[in-house]
Amino acid sequence: MAANLEYTIVDESTGQPVHARVYVTSADGEHLPIDNGIQFSKGEETHTIVQGGFTAEVPAGEITVRVERGLEYTPIEKSITLADGELLEHTISLSRWIDMSGWYAGDLHVHRDWHEMPELILAEDLHIGTNITVHNHKSAWVDEPKLSQPIIPVDDTHFVSVCDQEIERLFTGGGAIIFLGLSDPVTILVDHHSPTDIHLARLAKKAGAHVDAEKPFWHETPVNVALGGVDSMGVVTNHFHRQKIMLGAEEWGAWPREFDHTHWMGFVLWFCDLYSRFLNCGFQLGASAGTASGIMPSPVGYNRAYVHFGDAPLSYESWFERLKAGRSFATNGPILKMSVSGREIGDTVKLGSGSPPVEVVATARGLEPIDRLELVHNGDVIAEATPNGDPHLVHLESEVVVGGSGWLAIRAFAPMERTIRFAHTSPVYLSYQGRPVADAEAARYFAGRIEELILQVSREGWFPSSQAREEALSYFRQAVDVYRQIEATAGELAD
Repeated sequence: MAANLEYTIVDESTGQPVHARVYVTSADGEHLPIDNGIQFSKGEETHTIVQGGFTAEVPAGEITVRVERGLEYTPIEKSITLADGELLEHTISLSRWIDMSGWYAGDLHVHRDWHEMPELILAEDLHIGTNITVHNHKSAWVDEPKLSQPIIPVDDTHFVSVCDQEIERLFTGGGAIIFLGLSDPVTILVDHHSPTDIHLARLAKKAGAHVDAEKPFWHETPVNVALGGVDSMGVVTNHFHRQKIMLGAEEWGAWPREFDHTHWMGFVLWFCDLYSRFLNCGFQLGASAGTASGIMPSPVGYNRAYVHFGDAPLSYESWFERLKAGRSFATNGPILKMSVSGREIGDTVKLGSGSPPVEVVATARGLEPIDRLELVHNGDVIAEATPNGDPHLVHLESEVVVGGSGWLAIRAFAPMERTIRFAHTSPVYLSYQGRPVADAEAARYFAGRIEELILQVSREGWFPSSQAREEALSYFRQAVDVYRQIEATAGELAD
């Protein structure tokens, strides 16, 4: 007993067919195949990417069809009952619950077939699609020639890069770091601690790549940041999936969690705390996001970074320039907006003795109900707001008295049944009398982490030669010196 579906999917505002992500399931939850489209099945995530619609032969009886298109469109889900031999022809019109005109979204960490990327980003309403085609010693270019054009323009506002590289040395290694927008990959000997991430990052940056610190908790991340090897930092990362959170970290080589960061919210706050500590050391790092779709069970763009352009034209290169400048927020749900005394995310507010308090105006909107919106000053939550009437909207206004240099950011949380959706902005920076941002505790923390790394590498590090070991240790000692200088500066400012 079988029935047939013929669905057309259009954008309600234009009436034109659009790409989308589709789930068709039986009454017992089994995922049913679709005749056309790009199939994806990883862990608990099974879906099909379609272009303008789909056809499917399904069992007679009750089935459920769900259609999604990125973050800004309202998903449509409907259960229907079909008789044996029935043909159901139907049109689904997708509409936006929010229009992010002037903001462009990108996913900085994707492991999919690069041939499929143009269709994937269109289906997810994603403007910048990166794709890891060189992952340690594995390369997509072994069996076919590399494209002469490493950046593929899908149209005027959608771009795919197809020569992106992830260096991932887990367990006792340095962790993971991502190079985006390369024309040729950098050379790495994966089974060793050498070359260090910072050595490779400098090569990648010299070749024009954007370097993303994939997560803040890896062993070599504070080295890479201190020595200028990082352009942005992952905050909404591949641990956060559409249907669950992957709480594990230490078994992959992350630092031990020093606070109560084992439960869902605590795990999110661990990422936020580490990002804050880097900012408290005076490093200006745009908040980024990535899914690792293909390795992880997430759709492309589930975690995404929005970068503000206003009326300026978009290009692949300009998107990363603005991300590096911190004009971004990272999210897998809430949409954030913040101004500080009229200045936008990524700007610097200059202050002096006698300056009035800065005025913060912030909002968080979500397709799911927002639990709370927090205002963060130098890592501390100094104001909080919850919904007032509309559970999908939170508004916050606050005056902040500033007595030193630092930063302000906002973050919002929307807990769900099996996961959590959250968002975090890059900062608005506060420059008080031109003084640097310097927090002694944060600097001591990172210096201590690198000193632990030095001890571990001195005893157990796997290097091809004693010279390579000494080169790595030299980088690590330089990074410790940077943090110790920040610690000393913080002491001088406090005197």
